[in-house]
Amino acid sequence: MKKIVLLLLSMFCMSFAWAGGKGKVKEIDVVKQGGCNLGIMIGVPPIDYYENGEYVDPTIPTFSFDANWGLASGFIKTKTFGNNGGVDLGGYYGIDHYKGVHSHNGMLQQSILIRAAFHFEFVRNLDVFMGIANGVNIYGSTNDHPNWDFDDCKYAGGIYGGIKYYFTKHFGLKIEFASDWNDKNLTNFAGGVTFKF
Repeated sequence: MKKIVLLLLSMFCMSFAWAGGKGKVKEIDVVKQGGCNLGIMIGVPPIDYYENGEYVDPTIPTFSFDANWGLASGFIKTKTFGNNGGVDLGGYYGIDHYKGVHSHNGMLQQSILIRAAFHFEFVRNLDVFMGIANGVNIYGSTNDHPNWDFDDCKYAGGIYGGIKYYFTKHFGLKIEFASDWNDKNLTNFAGGVTFKF
């Protein structure tokens, strides 16, 4: 997992440096009322699960997709940053897979969340955001075993935040961090791409 984190950070830094070498980037509204934002990310899955007498380890990174719609924008007037601030609401879907340490059995975890966030642009084209996520985690066994029954659905929720940097009007990179308030059910770190329409 350390390699995945380093890869994501390297990609973000290289893209940031590449954009800086292209001269000034035209100013972009990072959150626009009525606008849509789509994201695709790879992240570090929750770890240290212990169920039914067996530890489980992640076998793949978390793959996630999110879609958000701008509800309001530019409602905070500041001398330094101009008309700023934005609020969006959207959905999130993430998927992880785990295996038993002492067996070949597996568990699939799917996260379905509703998320709302506040956005602020401290630097041109850099969207800084923080929000709340609530939803469910759906667990399912991937192999049959009498002592391996993960079929379950549990509440999932927590806070999340991160940054997005837009290189063009429609494309950027993003990094997200999350902290849940029950049962280590949210991806702690993820990075990927974002598309704005």
